[in-house]
Amino acid sequence: NIADFYARKFAIDLTTIGLVLIFVRCFDIAQDLFVGVYSDHLASKKISRQKIVRIAAVFLTIGFYLTFNPPYFLSSFGAVLWFIATLSLTYLSFNFIVINLESALALEAKNDEMRVKLNSFKEFFGLIGMILAFILPGVATQIFGLSQEKNYVVLSLIFGFLLILGSLFFKPQNVKIVNHKLSFKNVLSDKKFRYFACIILINSIAVSLPAANMNFYVRDVLQAPQILPW
Repeated sequence: NIADFYARKFAIDLTTIGLVLIFVRCFDIAQDLFVGVYSDHLASKKISRQKIVRIAAVFLTIGFYLTFNPPYFLSSFGAVLWFIATLSLTYLSFNFIVINLESALALEAKNDEMRVKLNSFKEFFGLIGMILAFILPGVATQIFGLSQEKNYVVLSLIFGFLLILGSLFFKPQNVKIVNHKLSFKNVLSDKKFRYFACIILINSIAVSLPAANMNFYVRDVLQAPQILPW
């Protein structure tokens, strides 16, 4: 919803928003590698993944809230800078959580069967979360008559509460320290990993394009904004 939200709230043209999103996502892609290495470095210094996730959860809550609740007095240029800064903070915090969560899952699993089971639970509850995030604004609009701005305030607070609560229950038992000096060259030399990475890339594009353009398609092509839940 973020592109549609900023385009309408601050009258930012879609070309600018598209360029900003490309820039932020490229930054997001590049930082993943360093977040993983740095997380392993922190783990080697006896800083638990539990602590990393909990600290990142606080910053993700702040980043998410600020992204969807910008100051009303911002100019279009100020809104673009706010958009870049808060969205970058959101992605960075999110990456720290996800990378350390998935690393902990891999270390917790005693065999491939358990690894599949743990990841299946993660994906299942992730799907539940996505569905809730999609329907909550609509429910708030229909039942409580909230405006779009108030919807995002409510959604941000609910998200922050669930995120912090979830991080408190994150207590990995395995404290094994992995080799954080493993080179990217060794990782990319694995043919199965490269094949899997290509599948992930194609799947991400297939999911992202419809999601990013749905609001614009409904409002501007179908001319039916009333069917949107917010």
